[in-house]
Amino acid sequence: MDKLLQSLSAIGVSATLVSPNLSADATHNSLPEIKGVKDVIINKGSDCNLLKGIRAYDKEDGDLTDQITVEGHVNTDKAGKYKISYHVKDSHGAADQSTRYIEVK
Repeated sequence: MDKLLQSLSAIGVSATLVSPNLSADATHNSLPEIKGVKDVIINKGSDCNLLKGIRAYDKEDGDLTDQITVEGHVNTDKAGKYKISYHVKDSHGAADQSTRYIEVK
């Protein structure tokens, strides 16, 4: 940077470099995080809310729970193990994905 100022000065150009006062937090977008994703076992025929206990948070955007999308389904009338994936994106496009299994017995 000093060489640039010296070069500009040598050709008769006056320059002032201004550096904005930015913190590391202002220039870095943290990743959103999905929480509460745990494998569970439920009884056949019982109700199953795929978003119960699941939430998403991002340092810059705050609560993103209402932005979570769910991939997969559970048939509570049929015993088996079902794979459910959760996805969320923040306002800057950063994303998180988490998977759990729900077993119907």
